[in-house]
Amino acid sequence: MKKICYIVCYGEKFNMPEFIENNGLVIAVDGGYKYLIENGIKPNLVVGDFDSLNYVPENENIIKLPAIKDETDTFYAIKSGISEGCNEFHIYCGTGGRFEHTFANIQCLCYLAKNNYKAILYDKDTIMTAIHNCELNVANGTGYLSVFSLSDKSIGVSIENMKYLLNDYTMTNSFPIGVNNEFIGKPSKIKVTSGTLLIRLPITAKI
Repeated sequence: MKKICYIVCYGEKFNMPEFIENNGLVIAVDGGYKYLIENGIKPNLVVGDFDSLNYVPENENIIKLPAIKDETDTFYAIKSGISEGCNEFHIYCGTGGRFEHTFANIQCLCYLAKNNYKAILYDKDTIMTAIHNCELNVANGTGYLSVFSLSDKSIGVSIENMKYLLNDYTMTNSFPIGVNNEFIGKPSKIKVTSGTLLIRLPITAKI
């Protein structure tokens, strides 16, 4: 059964979740707790070293992390969601602000894709997801889509029903061939046989 984990970070406040499924798990990451409370959503779990929030909230489910650590607060939240049986992850307010935090969250997408979890990182007008050794179907895309290789080489990349097509192409992480493709009013498919792709789509796209 699908169990969704909603993770709210403390980057730019874009596209906060408007709907939480009944079996959804809501995790606030540090200052993301403030965003959730402002929107009237009580998190199931709050994690972080609280350097952004500047205080430890009074919540029955708090995990205070050390400031010096190998994992980011968001990565810890992801592992907490996995331990709770979640198999789909929606990460909000995880872009903007410091670039290294945005890039770290893209790496989190890579981690989740490699471990067979669906994950979406929400930006202002777009979403990002990653796929590993599989395909992504987009039912109703409009506007632009970009595809990047997160692997040194992503083998067998195919892009179907877009303005610019690829067939069994080897995409690398040093040549940006996949930037700004265009939807043409048909269901689209992006496939990779071996490797990990980052895909950026309009926020209205259904994946």
